[in-house]
Amino acid sequence: MSGAREEDDYHVRAVVRAAELLQLIRRAPGEATLGWLSTASGLSKPTVFRLVRTLMHVGLVETVPHRNAYRLGVQCVVLGQSYLENVDILREARTTLAELRDETTETVHLGVLDTDGRVVYLEKLEGHHAVGVMKSRVGRAVPAHCTGIGKMLLACLLPDLPVAATPDGHFERFTPATITDPDELSTELQRISHRGYSLDLGEHEEGVQCVAVPILDSTGMAVAALSVTGPASRLPLDRLEHDLLDSARGAAATISRRLGHVAP
Repeated sequence: MSGAREEDDYHVRAVVRAAELLQLIRRAPGEATLGWLSTASGLSKPTVFRLVRTLMHVGLVETVPHRNAYRLGVQCVVLGQSYLENVDILREARTTLAELRDETTETVHLGVLDTDGRVVYLEKLEGHHAVGVMKSRVGRAVPAHCTGIGKMLLACLLPDLPVAATPDGHFERFTPATITDPDELSTELQRISHRGYSLDLGEHEEGVQCVAVPILDSTGMAVAALSVTGPASRLPLDRLEHDLLDSARGAAATISRRLGHVAP
């Protein structure tokens, strides 16, 4: 019996299907109704109903009030928070991130790539200045192709580019500055790889800019990235590429050392 077959023998199909339903509910473009889940999963409505009811029983799914639809339950938050509390990189980074925020007075993020090539924020420390509504949230997944942290980590993974999300083979546009052409993104990632830092110049949110640098583990692999973010009025390109870049690099080096990285 092959190793793959042996591994498959340990999989419980119902559990796999339940986990896939959780992912579908998380990614639903609209309301995750029973019919939509059935179509998206390829499972019959009775099967989906049984799985969803089981997930509801353990608190991983709940109904949307006054609607025939489902959303992730409170236990997902509990599990997610427990994960975040046990991620070594987050524990090692918190003090340094706070120091970086206090030094720059701007908002600081720590993020990683998920298995779908999106950025998940592990930490966000608000700056000392009001910046209005910034969409980033701890635990939220956002596209990598238009964020500082995302482009930095993608550049470390060259030539493995994310799959274009739109039917015409381009990436989703969020602002007029968003890079949507795969070839243009590839060129940008090569530039980032060469210089060692990335910029988001209003590509995900208009008027919001950042500089991001990688965090390395003991093997020299980029396991996360941090960014310093704020309004374009306060973070012009010159400041991003000088004072803030120096501060970000210093913080990333400190965290990397705590993860066992030894600089050459």
